[in-house]
Amino acid sequence: MNNFIKSISLFIALLIGGLCSQTFAQEEPTNGLLYQVSGNGLKKPSYLFGTFHLLNSDYLKETPKVAECFDKAKGVVVELELTPNDLMVMQTSMLMPDKKLSDLLTKEELDKLDSKLTDAMGFGISLFNNLKPAAVATLLAAAMPPDVKARIEKYRGSPMDMYFIEEGRNKKKTITGLETVQEQIDILMGKPIDEQVVDLKKYITKIDEADTITAKIVDLYFAQDLAGLWAISTDNKEFVGDMKRLLDDRNNNWMKKLPGLMKKQPQFIAVGALHLAGPVGLVYQLRKAGYTVTPIK
Repeated sequence: MNNFIKSISLFIALLIGGLCSQTFAQEEPTNGLLYQVSGNGLKKPSYLFGTFHLLNSDYLKETPKVAECFDKAKGVVVELELTPNDLMVMQTSMLMPDKKLSDLLTKEELDKLDSKLTDAMGFGISLFNNLKPAAVATLLAAAMPPDVKARIEKYRGSPMDMYFIEEGRNKKKTITGLETVQEQIDILMGKPIDEQVVDLKKYITKIDEADTITAKIVDLYFAQDLAGLWAISTDNKEFVGDMKRLLDDRNNNWMKKLPGLMKKQPQFIAVGALHLAGPVGLVYQLRKAGYTVTPIK
């Protein structure tokens, strides 16, 4: 059980920060995942790339410009640089030692949840009964129907975000995490349990639509359609949770760090794709701060 929970904690740590939010202003990008950031006093440009946390690194072979930009950078900036100790902290934070999901949901909700967990994870509610509602909701939000899973799993290698860390270390680049594991835990699982239960119940009301939404999200990422991802997230808040907490607040915090990091040396910044988009997105905020942000095709 401990090893299983450990693997789930890694999965959730990789997942945080993916898909959330509102409506585009005209100057915001609608397509593209890779951008050059220049001007505003930078001696050399940095690069911004939108990842999909569940996609492995072989996908990058289809986007050679990403490797070119990565090689030009002296530093790598990611959402979180995980350590073995971080995984232990994440593992502990996911558990409810004195409560069970079966005590917090109705029988009808439990039955729906049990069926979905069995289909998506291969295990029913009994194995997840002591996990916090937010942990279960996050796992389910990323569950994929078989055909979509096959599309994702054809790409081998390390999870994309981890790949950039590993490759950065191999190439002697500096690695900077924008958040600590405790900050990510607070973002995802910091709500009171009763509020997490409300969010999970909302998810369960639309649980039959989950596979369709997931398939659309994957299609839109492969199409590099940020506007589409933004729109589908806005229309399906039951699946993405508290968007201000997951996306906007984090972007605002990161904008306090990124200018200094880019001024110090050219950076390759790899964060979840929707952190790039929208009126609080990094592309818009960097432009507003005086940088030239140019899509790279």
